[in-house]
Amino acid sequence: MAFLIDESQEKTTKKDWLDLAQSLKVEFIRMNKQLMELDCEEWSTSCSKLSRSKGFAVSWCCKRELSTAIQFTMSLCTEHHLVCQLNAGTSLGAIKVNNVLPWETVDADILLHPDNITAFEKLESTITQNGYRYNTVKFGYYHIHTAHWTVEVFADSLQTPASAGVTPTRIEFDGQLLETVINPGLFGRNMYGSEMYQHAQHWRGMKADRSNIWEYFHNAQKKFSQCPEPGHHACLDQFEADGNLEFAKPSA
Repeated sequence: MAFLIDESQEKTTKKDWLDLAQSLKVEFIRMNKQLMELDCEEWSTSCSKLSRSKGFAVSWCCKRELSTAIQFTMSLCTEHHLVCQLNAGTSLGAIKVNNVLPWETVDADILLHPDNITAFEKLESTITQNGYRYNTVKFGYYHIHTAHWTVEVFADSLQTPASAGVTPTRIEFDGQLLETVINPGLFGRNMYGSEMYQHAQHWRGMKADRSNIWEYFHNAQKKFSQCPEPGHHACLDQFEADGNLEFAKPSA
């Protein structure tokens, strides 16, 4: 989450910074008008469930693992002429920060047109050949697993996406334009409440009533929970519950 700035003019390499990056858990170093980015292995972090626990922002390298799986799934749908859309918290992440939400802890959501269920099931071998694990939960409901995340692909008769041939709505998501619901702003307000642009943590981490999770989002207190390691640079509670600049990727 954090980054360092080196204003010296000395030439250094990524290797010169690894010890400090690992010690401080730093992902980005801005130096000589260039931005150096370290992956999870380089700065000795992981994308484990513990690292995505309540109160911490998810690291960029960890989010990238999920966003890559989302983009792969969406490109697969496009390649095979299936109608798929970003949905639920994944759509909300695209609306708010054009990426995975920094407080995502579990999965991504992709809505599949009911007419495309059989065609999607035929893609199992293609999915597994690309390094993902595939699981049929039930007819019309599928899991695509990465090492640490799950992409949920599901058909829902109550949220049928636009049919093929209808001009889709696309939204920026981690550098790509992906299909989402027709009116993402209205969709977000209907699902998450009129104050959806204020941030509320995932209902699972907040132990919300599973039988009525949407009531939680409509009425959730718009602030981040107390960080388990006060003062850590990834603590969410140091940020306001409004705005997205604080979660933007650093630029050179």
